Amino acid sequence: MLQEIIKQDTFDQEQTPAMLQLETGTASHSAFCFAMAVNHNNQMQFAVLGANDSTLKSFRAAISMGTRRLYFGEGQKEELHYVLGKKMNVISKGQFEFINTQTVNRKKAIIAFSKELEEKYIVAIDEAPEMQVRDFLMAPPYGLPILEEWAKPIYEEMLTRNLLQPLNVYFDRNEFTSLSIAQVTLKEEDCKEFLSEMIRTGKCQFPQEGTGEKINEINDLNEYLLEYSPVMLDKVTKLDEPLHQPMKEQALSHFDTYQRPLFPVQAHVATGAAKALQVQKGIIIQGEMSSGKSAIMTATVDGYFHLTGQKGYRTCVFVPPTLTEKWAKEEIRHLIPDAEVHLIKRTEDLIRIHQSWIQAGRPKPEKPTFFVISFTTMRGDSIKQMPLPYKQIALSKKSEEEVQRYYKNGYYCPDCGAKLRKKTSSIMVQQANGEQKEVCQYKDFTGSDLDSKTNKNSVCADCNSNIWSPKVKTKYASFKDWTKYENKLVQAIKEGNKPLQKQLELENRVKPYDAKQSGRAYRKVATVEYIRRKMKHFFDALIVDEVHECVTRYLISVA
Repeated sequence: MLQEIIKQDTFDQEQTPAMLQLETGTASHSAFCFAMAVNHNNQMQFAVLGANDSTLKSFRAAISMGTRRLYFGEGQKEELHYVLGKKMNVISKGQFEFINTQTVNRKKAIIAFSKELEEKYIVAIDEAPEMQVRDFLMAPPYGLPILEEWAKPIYEEMLTRNLLQPLNVYFDRNEFTSLSIAQVTLKEEDCKEFLSEMIRTGKCQFPQEGTGEKINEINDLNEYLLEYSPVMLDKVTKLDEPLHQPMKEQALSHFDTYQRPLFPVQAHVATGAAKALQVQKGIIIQGEMSSGKSAIMTATVDGYFHLTGQKGYRTCVFVPPTLTEKWAKEEIRHLIPDAEVHLIKRTEDLIRIHQSWIQAGRPKPEKPTFFVISFTTMRGDSIKQMPLPYKQIALSKKSEEEVQRYYKNGYYCPDCGAKLRKKTSSIMVQQANGEQKEVCQYKDFTGSDLDSKTNKNSVCADCNSNIWSPKVKTKYASFKDWTKYENKLVQAIKEGNKPLQKQLELENRVKPYDAKQSGRAYRKVATVEYIRRKMKHFFDALIVDEVHECVTRYLISVA
């Protein structure tokens, strides 16, 4: 019956359309059928149906639960509805998936296909079936290396050996150009032998070395890329092999020793990240909430040093202020309970630990050591100010043609002497030699530029030197005040007067910071500034949690 319907090129969608009918105990539903595929037992594997919403919902429910009351055939139009003339019984059995779509005429439709269709069948819609067979055999679990020119002989050989069993398929030629569905019966253990035999018998041949003549037929780069992009992609893929392949390699066995074992996916991610740190300085790991990023990062650092054979290491953990307690008391100790964890709440905490380490002879760490520091502690520094006076120096003589009144009029850099300016705009200009040059527009500093430090007014535009300095309380009101103490101290040292020298040094040490400053001023140094100046090569790794404070992301870097 289906073969007779298939032989028809197309149906009149208005008068005699192909239809699928559903019979229930209380009602009958009919839908236009634009495609249908059944196996030798008349079990439906694939169908494209069009109808109104309620009818399509009924078909979805019936097909999902399984039914023997489906009938496929040619509809005969009557006054109010269609009546099925010739019809055949179709069975729906097993799990089905559904996709909502539209026909060419914008009618609502659904695509129904069995779960088996994804795993055991090739589906070629408006394309050559041999290419679908090639893609199917190249994917897991077969994984065969098949050249594009081998696709057709392999397809024909599989049909001959009955390794590819086509289904009975009907499709409306108004909707589809071509449609073929076939079951692949080739076993996984026989696939390599099958391909080897195809090569031995000469049915699949390797391409011969070319003469290079074809390249002369290509006129432009677009044509070259369209022709050879697959070959280029294959070469790049071979050159860029993944460092860790979870499907082929095991996660680090070191992770199994943790008090709280990692989940398999977490272990593989941490393993890949640890291997990546062996070939590059830093990595970024991004994931959804509650995916275990904290555990992954802790394990990544630990796994990296395990691979390098280093038992003890120091890691700086840079986190938002709300997560410092959690990192210090939970995240690290859940995995590595014997790790040494320091919660740095103030810069002086880190200074004290660092100075104690220096006094102890700079010993190497014997176990994992983590320093948890918040964003605010890391960057909290003293107030910055621009201690530059406004200079206005008049010219000694002025002729009638001159329009300049002052020799100096504004703020000037103390290093290079240039007038301070800030960049307002810039454009790229093409030079005669083909190189591009940035042309900038500048504006002189005004009094408002001294109010707060920004990227535009932080450095001199000519020499790039920093023009801002800390605004802090000092022991002396001015440099002149300091020289009074300095002169007495130098004189005592020259005379060898040790008691006087010690007395002067003691007085300076206990002298309070009472020099007055306008506005707020306090002595404070940012943790990152102390690390930059005093702790070079102290840390072995860095973990930064929430790099932009609004993105779920971790950054890890190794020294």
